[in-house]
Amino acid sequence: MSHLLQWFPFQWFLLLMCAIPAFAQRPIIHTVSAQPLGAWHLQTGIGAEYLVKRQAPAPDLAEELLRTFVAHLTLGVANNVDFTLDWHGSLVATFSGGRKAYDWGDLFIATKITLLGDSESVPVVGVRTVVKLPNTSYQPLKLGSDITDFYFQALVSARLGAFEPRLNIGFGIIGSPTTIGIQNDILTIGAACVASLNEDTYGFVEMTGINGYVENDSKIVFRVGLGTQWLDVEWSVYGSIRAIGDSRDYATAFDLSENWSVGLFLTKDIQW
Repeated sequence: MSHLLQWFPFQWFLLLMCAIPAFAQRPIIHTVSAQPLGAWHLQTGIGAEYLVKRQAPAPDLAEELLRTFVAHLTLGVANNVDFTLDWHGSLVATFSGGRKAYDWGDLFIATKITLLGDSESVPVVGVRTVVKLPNTSYQPLKLGSDITDFYFQALVSARLGAFEPRLNIGFGIIGSPTTIGIQNDILTIGAACVASLNEDTYGFVEMTGINGYVENDSKIVFRVGLGTQWLDVEWSVYGSIRAIGDSRDYATAFDLSENWSVGLFLTKDIQW
């Protein structure tokens, strides 16, 4: 596991993020807040995402991916414990020549535990575990891995007036879609700064990345988005640009390998 300690040069970005003058969670912002949602607080949402590669690295790999009915549900099961389901929805992949194919997206099951602090303290510290279920097939479309993956993250965030800087650092254990018993261990990182622009509107900037020992592992993606409350629903638009890394994935397609993407998501909060 020593390769998990390998680092890549974006410490400068973490410093910049905190200098950029209850906020959104996944799938809008991939860097998760350590703040607990609160007991019997439900957050649910649905949306769509469109991801593009300027040129697929091989003819049998998709150049575009449309995710519809992307779904999110987080339930605060205790004052410091959140349970989350994220689903990539229905997938429509476009290949060279315009050929289209279809599959179902992967389901992610996560548990977040806040270990230190609450909504009034600085900083808040927590941990998060994620299991990706193998809903998306590897053959014949190579949009998924047919393998169950595991992720662990340490979370730090703080409320500083109108701003919430976030930092997630952890690792992932990703199974090989082609060889039984082979896995890929990666380091994962996310850094974001979320800003409340007024009573109803927020914006964010974010960097997410991975690094490992497999050739196509090292990737960094920048993300930005805006959200506002309308008709008692949070409407969010967001997008991404890949800054470092190539268009190949180790397993799941378009996992930080898109050239760019855009998304629209609607979120509703319910408090009992």
